[in-house]
Amino acid sequence: CQPTKPKVERPLLLFFYLAAMYMLSGVCPLGTFAEMLFTDESTFVASDLILASLACQIVGGLVGAAAIDRLGRKPVLQAGAWLCLLANILLSLYFSTVDDHHNCPTRPGSVLCWTPAVATCIFFFGFGGGLGNVFFVLLGELVPEESSSTIVPLVTFFLNTLQFVVIKTFMYFANIVGTTNLFFIQAGMNIFFLFGQAAWIPETKAAKEEDLSGSGSGSYGTFVGSNVSVNRYSLARERRGEDLEIVLNSTEFVVTINRRE
Repeated sequence: CQPTKPKVERPLLLFFYLAAMYMLSGVCPLGTFAEMLFTDESTFVASDLILASLACQIVGGLVGAAAIDRLGRKPVLQAGAWLCLLANILLSLYFSTVDDHHNCPTRPGSVLCWTPAVATCIFFFGFGGGLGNVFFVLLGELVPEESSSTIVPLVTFFLNTLQFVVIKTFMYFANIVGTTNLFFIQAGMNIFFLFGQAAWIPETKAAKEEDLSGSGSGSYGTFVGSNVSVNRYSLARERRGEDLEIVLNSTEFVVTINRRE
């Protein structure tokens, strides 16, 4: 017995919303412009941070995948969104202290100078285990089968288009409103996602094994071991086209139902 898919109203709009949260969470600037954002190499090198962030995303994805069926989709999404929110706040605070060339104002190796590296790794760990992973799980679970051939290509096209727009315009808006404000806006997007996923995304946690086993019809010829020494007792009676026989002896307890054609 397989659990049925939860039904959602307007799945296309739901996944347009999820795709927008996916791209506006901060993944594009941190994944594309790390070498432009973190130019101060006195504490860490941006190329090394890129490799570290990819490792964090992989680890986060593995942790998220292991937690999805144990905890459910929504708790994993919430945990990932909280980590992304924290990372964006830390980055916004960090960029509010640097100069125009993004140089750390304190001595190299200080807590403040390590803040962007730690925040980036936190972000990719949360993103890899949260929306970056669960988005595609939900795409397979919430889209009705009769509409999947239309909705999935449209959502994929919207996701790719939004990614192109965000990457092409991020540095432009960073020069206009400031990097600090952009990361603050991305933090706001993660807050909006926390409210949105709580209100609009149904829980799609797989049914427990015991629930699935108990949902089917009773088995025939059930055997239960016994260590009680008793004499054999047999009862047979008719029940709407079936012969019911109960046998109890010193070694076994057997219920047998024989259907009559």
